[in-house]
Amino acid sequence: PSTEAPSTSDKGFRKGMMALRDIKMAWTLNEFVAMDSQFEFKMQRQEKAICDQVSLDVASVANFQAYCQQFQFQRKRFGILYGHFLTTEEGEKKTKVEAIYEPPQQPDPEAAEGFEQLEDPLEETVEKIAQMCGLQKVGWILGHAQREKGVVLESAEIIMAAELQL
Repeated sequence: PSTEAPSTSDKGFRKGMMALRDIKMAWTLNEFVAMDSQFEFKMQRQEKAICDQVSLDVASVANFQAYCQQFQFQRKRFGILYGHFLTTEEGEKKTKVEAIYEPPQQPDPEAAEGFEQLEDPLEETVEKIAQMCGLQKVGWILGHAQREKGVVLESAEIIMAAELQL
């Protein structure tokens, strides 16, 4: 047994927090539950869509799909969508995709995403060109094999979407 006193973070209610007694000497259940609820994250369905309509540049999508079709969609592939966010006179929010940039990536069936995203030496150049053309990142696209009914995104793809959040 060690004679060293445990570090403060080890005694804390949550990692990095003080021990409950160091915060307050006596706790009611309601106080404790209220404090604990600050650390809960609940996913809720959003009430209204952020975007009412998306239009894609036909040639860009055709090129993206052509690569996927070469492999019967058995290789996953992703790209960054560049375009504009627009608001109509009626207040509808639309996204117009003008281009798709596919960063360097290598198929990897062992990876959770199905590919490995490689270092992109052209990332800054692509961003500058997009800005010069009046474009900005508006989303991302993923090509994959057909899935069972009801499966939209797999867990690794949800994580990737969160990481790429614009």
